[in-house]
Amino acid sequence: MKYLLLFFLLFPAQCFALDSNKLVTEIDIERWQIGVPLVFVDERLSHVAYLKAKDMVFQNYWAHNNNGNTWSFLQASGYRYLFAGEIIVRYATTEKQAVSLWLDSPSHKAVLVNPFFNKIGVGTYGDITVVVMVYTN
Repeated sequence: MKYLLLFFLLFPAQCFALDSNKLVTEIDIERWQIGVPLVFVDERLSHVAYLKAKDMVFQNYWAHNNNGNTWSFLQASGYRYLFAGEIIVRYATTEKQAVSLWLDSPSHKAVLVNPFFNKIGVGTYGDITVVVMVYTN
C-alpha cells in the first residue's frame, strides 16, 4: 500500500473539470461582444453532452464522429431541434482557455458564435468537456 500511495504522490493525476456555468458565461461574453444573441442552458442538452463526453472516455476516442456521435445521443434522447453543433475540448485548465482554443479554430468558432443557436448544453466527464448547441423554434 505504501508503494501505491507513493506512486500517486509522484505522478498525480491532472484532471481539470470545467465549471459549466462559467463556461457558458465565457461563451456568452464572446457572443455578446460580436452582437450575437446569448444562449440559454438546457439541462437535457447538458445530459446529452455529458453522455458524449463519458462515451469518449470509456470508448477511448477523441473525435466528433465516432462510436457515439452527438447526433445519435440527441436522437436517442428524443430531443427535437432544427440543427445542432458540437465543440469539444480536452485538458483545458480554465473556462477562458477553452473558449480561446475554440476561437482559434475557424470550424469551432463557427459553432461557438453561430447566431442561430439559441440553446446550449455542457457536459464534462474526466478531462473532456463537450458543448452541444442547437437551434429550436
